[in-house]
Amino acid sequence: MIKAPRPANEAGRLRVLQALDLFNSVDGAVFQREVDILRRVFGVPTALMALADETHQRFIAVHGLPMREIARDLAICSHALLPPFAPLVIADTQCDGRTQHSFLVTEHGIRFYAGAPLVLDGEFAVGTLCIMDTQPRGLDADAITLLHDFALRLSATLQTMMDARRLVAEKKPLVAMGQELQAILQTAAIGIVRIDAGGIIEVANPCAERLFGYTQPEL
Repeated sequence: MIKAPRPANEAGRLRVLQALDLFNSVDGAVFQREVDILRRVFGVPTALMALADETHQRFIAVHGLPMREIARDLAICSHALLPPFAPLVIADTQCDGRTQHSFLVTEHGIRFYAGAPLVLDGEFAVGTLCIMDTQPRGLDADAITLLHDFALRLSATLQTMMDARRLVAEKKPLVAMGQELQAILQTAAIGIVRIDAGGIIEVANPCAERLFGYTQPEL
């Protein structure tokens, strides 16, 4: 089997994968449904969605294979991670040097492969969505476009998830600062008040309440 080279942006790709944090933080049921639909649409026995970390291809959702991960250097999908980020179709894996000695071919009888990359931030292929069959076959242009559309839809889902995690991470320092300031306000030995433009007291800490002899609502 010819090993796929690492993408030129591998370091950045791994950082994006880490930011996505999908291995430990998501219920895979939604992705499993997509994979099951994909398998039925294309009429194949095997379909999967996988993400590729530094050493392994890990299956987020799979139908038709007994394992949940394989070494990245042994994964056919590794070839689909490379530019130009177009679907990779191998009509007969036994006739392609990239795949003919893969254990998926020799031990699991995979003869057909088609995979489309899952691309985030417009430049990082973090994984693949693929279909496989035990018989050689081809895909016409419409079928290839359909596979690509499935991958684009899942890529958009992953992008939304990652953007949300990034937003939470960006807000964490602000939340921590707010909590610290609130603790200072509540425990300060001096009276602290905040007054709006109309002269109305909006906030008063406990010390200010004691000094004035009123609670904040009364102030």
